[in-house]
Parts: sequence; C-alpha cells; structure tokens
Amino acid sequence: MVKIFFVCRRREGLAVSDYRQMVLREHVPLALEHHRTMLRYEINLVAAVPPGAPETVSIPALCFESLADYQNRLYDTEEGHAAIEADAARFMGGTDAYLTQEMVLTEGRPRGPIGHRTRGKKTLVLLQTRPGTTAGMLSQALGTLAERDARLVLNPVSRRLSESGQDWNAFIELHDSIGAETVEDLAGELVSRMACYPVDEYVEK
Repeated sequence: MVKIFFVCRRREGLAVSDYRQMVLREHVPLALEHHRTMLRYEINLVAAVPPGAPETVSIPALCFESLADYQNRLYDTEEGHAAIEADAARFMGGTDAYLTQEMVLTEGRPRGPIGHRTRGKKTLVLLQTRPGTTAGMLSQALGTLAERDARLVLNPVSRRLSESGQDWNAFIELHDSIGAETVEDLAGELVSRMACYPVDEYVEK
C-alpha cells in the first residue's frame, strides 16, 4: 500500500472557513464517489500555520494499493474526472504531492466514527532530514514515544510527485499527548528543518 500526502493551498481571495466547508461538504462526497481505487481517505484541515512555516490550509492523505492505481486508475469515468477537477478549481490554489510509506509505530485509541472529527488533538510534523538519515533511524529515535497510549505514525517520503513543493523527507502524525517539541528533542540531531501544523482530522474512508 502507498500513502500520498497533498500539501494544499487555497484559491486567492477565498476565506479559510469557506475552504473548509467546500472540502468537507462538497469535495469529500465527490472523491468518495469517483476515486474508485482509493482505499483510505483522511482530511487534515490546518488549524494554525506556525511562524515561518509554508502556508497551507489542508494536508489530506489518500491510500492506494499501488502508485499505478493513483496515476492510472484514479477516476471511475471521464465524467467523474471532470466533476472532481471542476469542484477542486473552486477552492484549490495549488497542491504539492508526496509519495510515502506508512509506518504505524503506535495504533492508539479508536479515532471515532467515519466522517466526523477525530477525538483529541493531532499535529502533522513535516521534516527535512540531514544527509544520511534513514527511515529506520527516525523510527528508532521515535521509539520511546511508541510506548505511550497515543497514535504515532511515521510516513517516510519515497519521492515528491509534484513539480513544486518543499523537499520534505517525512510526515509524522502525532495524536493526543505527543507534542511536536518531543519529536524535536528526540530526533533533533537527524532533522534540519521542521514545520508543525495542528490539524483537525476527519477519517472519511
């Protein structure tokens, strides 16, 4: 299975509140209907952009059996493709895509019903690592956090799929009691840059 993160920007002039409503109420149902090869779908709506971090309003994650399912078999029909493209043009100002492999270090408690905001807090940490840093090294550095009863997911980036975008090497999903400062303390020697986004998570599939 592959997991693709999209770092999204809103269309110029569109309010953040309108963006969020368009995504949850209108785009999500279309995606569920027309993305026929999508196995899982998680919406992460950014609650606040930290100082110095790249501007983004959402960081959704889509899972597929293979990269080919995303690149070649994403839409059910040409009509479905057109509907998705037209809808996204109303609110999307740009997006950067990253191919990752999911490593669940701690499953944590159930996240709640499909289509509702996940219980508790979530932070998405985007990392640029120092040369020579491997996924195994990051996993080992985060190992002590895996002993806590909170969901912790490391998603090492295989490659960036978009032409644009920052050179992020990993996306870390922190839930509940795990704070971004803890990651910085544990993995600081492996990391050259971090961007930490508090998000509202909605598991849609």
